[in-house]
Parts: sequence; C-alpha cells; structure tokens
Amino acid sequence: MEAGSSILRITLTGPRSQDELRSLYVWLTAESELRGRVDMAGQVPAPGKLGTAAQELVIALGPAGATVLATTVVTWLRQRTATVRCKASTEDGRSVELTATRVRGADPDTLQSLIGRLTALGTDTSGASSEHGGTTMGSEP
Repeated sequence: MEAGSSILRITLTGPRSQDELRSLYVWLTAESELRGRVDMAGQVPAPGKLGTAAQELVIALGPAGATVLATTVVTWLRQRTATVRCKASTEDGRSVELTATRVRGADPDTLQSLIGRLTALGTDTSGASSEHGGTTMGSEP
C-alpha cells in the first residue's frame, strides 16, 4: 500500500449477496482511479463450482479514490431492485452502512449526503468518530 492510502472493506448482505458482490467488484474495477486497488477477500468460485465464497471487497484508497468509490457505490446501489445492505468499514472500526431498496427515485440531497458520508469514511484518518451510523435509502414498496 502506498503512502497516503487507506484500506476500506465492503461487505454486502441480502438476497444473492455473492452475485451482488461480484457485480459491485465489476463496477469498482471499471473506474480507472480504483483499477488495481480492489480485491475480493477469499477465493471466488467459478459459476457452478464449489469453493470458498468471497466475503468482502478490500479497497486500497489513494488520495483521489474516496470520492470515486463513494460515487460508484451509491450509483451501483441505485441500480439494485432488491434489498441490499452495504457496509463499508475502515481498519480503525469506523463504518457507514447503506441500505438500498428500490432507490431509483432518491432525491439529490439524499444522494449527495450518502456520497459525502462514504467519502469522509475513506479520507478521514483522524479516527474522531468510531461509528458513522446507518443510512437507509428508499423504502419498502
């Protein structure tokens, strides 16, 4: 890990969480600022094969990566049609938890707030707060 970078871990829960984790991995690695900085913890089995399933994504954030990561995660969550819970956490125990349930219509202020919270998690190394709390995007139909 290079100087000025931090490690962020993302876990997902919900229906088809393994498929959703792979999907988020594809979205994140498509961003040039994150390419080569995102890994799946655990070995992901090929479709139809037995093996250890990935449990989380591990991201080494560089100086500009936090905003790209936050924007990509929130955009990805808006595309989900099922309940997906996404928890991002740092090595020092700070975390942000987002729940996306049919969030295509989330208002711009809510989206900006979520992006800001995730960006702060990836850039704030002071450890001033140990928990950023949860945020729910959308509501059950």
